[in-house]
Amino acid sequence: MNRAVFLDRDGTLIVEKNYLHKVAEVEIFPGTGAALKKLQAASFKLIIVTNQAGIGRGYYTLADAENVNRHLAAELARAGVHFTKTYIAPEAPDAPSYGRKPKPQFLFDARDEFGLSRRVSWWATS
Repeated sequence: MNRAVFLDRDGTLIVEKNYLHKVAEVEIFPGTGAALKKLQAASFKLIIVTNQAGIGRGYYTLADAENVNRHLAAELARAGVHFTKTYIAPEAPDAPSYGRKPKPQFLFDARDEFGLSRRVSWWATS
């Protein structure tokens, strides 16, 4: 039975900053790597689900958000952490969206893609 922890990025893994899109501004919360490593050791897949309204509002690009995500993943990889996947909802809050939280669509997508059991998976958000 596959299980996962779905993690919000901003305010959960890293310090919340309005419309974060610069790698230099990423601040990972202390202890994040160690905590995620323990979840991995307990056989949880780690999946990031993040709303990035700044893309839809034209403040930054999808490439900017992906650069931040790659940087976050690389920094946490130093602690032995591996993310299974990152899902990004780039739409502004008032725009139609496929997976913008609180919609559960990305959770369903991950369930189907990775054979996850929702009964033994968790959601962590700020």
